[in-house]
Amino acid sequence: MRFRVVRTRLRGVALPLRDLGAEPAFLGELLVSERHDPLLRRSTRVATLVEGVRPGENEVLPPLYDATLVWMAPQGLVIGGTERLRVGRRAELTEFAQAWWCREP
Repeated sequence: MRFRVVRTRLRGVALPLRDLGAEPAFLGELLVSERHDPLLRRSTRVATLVEGVRPGENEVLPPLYDATLVWMAPQGLVIGGTERLRVGRRAELTEFAQAWWCREP
């Protein structure tokens, strides 16, 4: 399903609600599926926002691991989870809390 997505956190820190309207919105197909996670060595629910309709196809945002539905109303929905980013000089993989506010395009 096609959504306009706004990230509500920056490196795990929640952005103030008043600033969410100024954050960039990303447009794409929202896909949620169970996948094997090699880091956790188990299956996990992963949310991805892609340009096409297949997982891994031109991902618009880093995937959300352990994705859960946090909030849903006529104005949209919020999906929470963790995103993995490479940070630091050694580009180590680090997990941060993240939530996506998803609305109609």
